[in-house]
Amino acid sequence: MENREYKALGTRFVVSYGSQDTELVYSVYERLWELRKGHKVIEPLADKDRVFKMVTELNRYGQLAYFYYKDTLVGVVAFNINPDFVWWGYMVKAVEEVFVLSMSDDYAGFGRVAAQFLKDLCKENQCDLVFAGAFLGSNNSYKKVKGYSEEYPTYVCLRKDCDAVE
Repeated sequence: MENREYKALGTRFVVSYGSQDTELVYSVYERLWELRKGHKVIEPLADKDRVFKMVTELNRYGQLAYFYYKDTLVGVVAFNINPDFVWWGYMVKAVEEVFVLSMSDDYAGFGRVAAQFLKDLCKENQCDLVFAGAFLGSNNSYKKVKGYSEEYPTYVCLRKDCDAVE
């Protein structure tokens, strides 16, 4: 698939969407699978086959963006462009983050690059918002009800904010 130059936070990257290199795709799967260890919700529920299928399908459709800095893979952003994101709005188009994965311990700050990349995807694809993180916000009632033990942040960037200069 095509490579393109991408500049974020003063650094130039080469970004590739999807890869024909099966070993590279497998390394993303392995890194993602390794990160589930120790997480009290994900570890007991994770299914190795489903994780592998998700990674390979996202790659196949060009929804894995591989970020290279000086020929080193520093991170991967998995995303989806959803043309009808919410039930409460007509045709609300969104960029959805599936996962952000740092692939190099030598490159700090990849999360900030990924966040800017998602904003840029929003603008380029005429989306209404970026939806990143998971489904429960930090101010929710779930934590007040017995049995809800995990809290996940949700981050939303509206198009007008995606258009703002970094």
